[in-house]
Amino acid sequence: MNGRLGLRLSSIALLWLLAIVPNLFAEHRRVSGFVDELTLDRYGMARRWYSQVPTLRLRERVLTLKQNEDLLFAASDKGQLHCLEAETGKLRWSQDVSETPGEVFPPALTDKFVYVVSGSRFSQLDRVTGQVIQTRSLPSTCTSGPAANDDFCYVQTVNNFLYAISLKADPEDEGKQWPYRRKFTLPYVQWFFNVGSPMANPPILTNDRVIFAGQNGVVFASSLNERNLFYRFITNSKVSAPISYRDRVFYVVTEDYNLYAVDVKGTLRWRFASGFPIHRQPVPFADDVFITPDGAGLMCVSNANGKLRWINEAAYRVVGVSQKRVYAVTSTMRFLIIDRADGTTVGSWFSPDFPITAYNQTTDRIFQATERGLIQCLAERDNLTPYFHEPPAPATDQEAAPTVQEPDEEGNETPAPPSANPPDDSETMEEPESDETPEEPAEEPAEEMTDEESKDESDEDKADEEMTDEPQEEDATDEESEKPPQTN
Repeated sequence: MNGRLGLRLSSIALLWLLAIVPNLFAEHRRVSGFVDELTLDRYGMARRWYSQVPTLRLRERVLTLKQNEDLLFAASDKGQLHCLEAETGKLRWSQDVSETPGEVFPPALTDKFVYVVSGSRFSQLDRVTGQVIQTRSLPSTCTSGPAANDDFCYVQTVNNFLYAISLKADPEDEGKQWPYRRKFTLPYVQWFFNVGSPMANPPILTNDRVIFAGQNGVVFASSLNERNLFYRFITNSKVSAPISYRDRVFYVVTEDYNLYAVDVKGTLRWRFASGFPIHRQPVPFADDVFITPDGAGLMCVSNANGKLRWINEAAYRVVGVSQKRVYAVTSTMRFLIIDRADGTTVGSWFSPDFPITAYNQTTDRIFQATERGLIQCLAERDNLTPYFHEPPAPATDQEAAPTVQEPDEEGNETPAPPSANPPDDSETMEEPESDETPEEPAEEPAEEMTDEESKDESDEDKADEEMTDEPQEEDATDEESEKPPQTN
């Protein structure tokens, strides 16, 4: 009796295993989310690498990906920052940059260091090893990632302030080897500025100024080492998405459905009216600017004059751009391959498990990640090495780009919003305009004349006066005759 019962139980267990094992493999394939190699090869694509960053299973989620130069950063909601090589996927280091588990914003890079903020904590890491060099407590909680150069790091906080943190070390620290606690000159807050509203995105750095925007529609440009505003650029509405920057031009989208292209000097280059709300960051390149308004799909706008080139109504968000293609995802997480010339869809596949993508303006590589830390890199099959988009042209801040005003539908030119840096009079006018008559040049001293020459000259002057008296009387009588008669 017991043998039969055991046999029945064994049979039931075997049937249960046969029923559940295929489902387990199917669940594994679904969770991994990898598209098969045959589909990739059909559309001329290839998977360059994939990697798993160390996360706490079921308790930690990857929130953001950021590609910067040759590195790829993945930040989690538990205060972890992971650094990978962008071309190979090799994990360089992982570092806890938060005192308490919390969101880590995308970092900023310089040649030697990585700067990251989490909550009200500011950290400086070694770029090669990820070792913590310096930590600071900020005056308030940060709202976005930092921007940094060799001298300053700029952070934004919830109290609507922008802080410039000094990174200059004491002379006694120069030449020391790692590890050591780097000392900073005091005060470590070099300057700060009250924007007046929550800020739209991390600051943007150029070679001589920092550009930052508030959600109230005002874009500021200040000096790097002191609070010295160059201008305020005021839009017609509130800023609705983070601003973008490329080749000395920043791009602003506002709640009145407009896209502004503004030179770093504060001069409006062009304005494009999309007709739909825009809540995602513009993606600018040398020739095109890509925006994804709500309910309109993907719009390709010419970067030269702000004219619409094409629309792809299925796309929802741009995830990568190559020389001839644009890669995007739909609202249902379907991966799209779009022809960059005319906007037609070349191919697609379903990819629901890779919702996190990196903002990549440098190369044609596509970086996607799952919330559990699985990262993959896709690229075109023939591009064994990364295709680098055209780098920004070198220019000095003294060269101001001309203002381009495009006519609207009625043929009238669209006036540029007011700018706080009007052109110098010396550059726009050759001669000053004035009601006063210009001073006559000093006359050279006259030569001495004899008595006979002076007598002859006085006789000639008298003759000229007699000849000019009569025409003047005739002109006066002519004027009186031409006047209309006066009536009572």
